[in-house]
Amino acid sequence: MHTFYEAVGYMISAQTDGTVQEQLIEKYMALPNQVWDDIISQASMNVAVLKDMDATKQLSSILKTNVRACKALGHPYVVQVSVTFCLFSYSGLEYLGCSYTIISISPDYFLAQPLKSF
Repeated sequence: MHTFYEAVGYMISAQTDGTVQEQLIEKYMALPNQVWDDIISQASMNVAVLKDMDATKQLSSILKTNVRACKALGHPYVVQVSVTFCLFSYSGLEYLGCSYTIISISPDYFLAQPLKSF
């Protein structure tokens, strides 16, 4: 899936008309943005949603999709950043809050977890 988004991003980056390019980027990222927004909306009502493994996997996948889109689009990716910046910030604060809770309850457990890279 991520390879697909990267490939489409390269096609969109070839568009020379800036207005058309912005419209294509909005359509291109509509599905990941909608899924992200749905999860964050649910989390705003119940933070426990962010602890759900399926939600975490979806959010991780969307972040990876955004990385590949950014790589392919280059500077025009700014259109996507402006749409998702607040959503990314909010979810980051929620994850930080969850992490702080885990650390304060069981610091030994948290420190024993291996670091994972994407």
